[in-house]
Amino acid sequence: MAIQGGAMNTSQAFRKLHERNELFVMPNAWCEGSARLIQQLGYASLATPHA
Repeated sequence: MAIQGGAMNTSQAFRKLHERNELFVMPNAWCEGSARLIQQLGYASLATPHA
């Protein structure tokens, strides 16, 4: 599931991931390149680090 669109659509899609009866993996992207790779690999969501 590629998430595109406004913040409301993103929020709703993320909530739906949590409502499913299965686990999902949320990899952590450190830079734009790793975020693009995660998207190309088909992950439904990604995490970002905070300093």
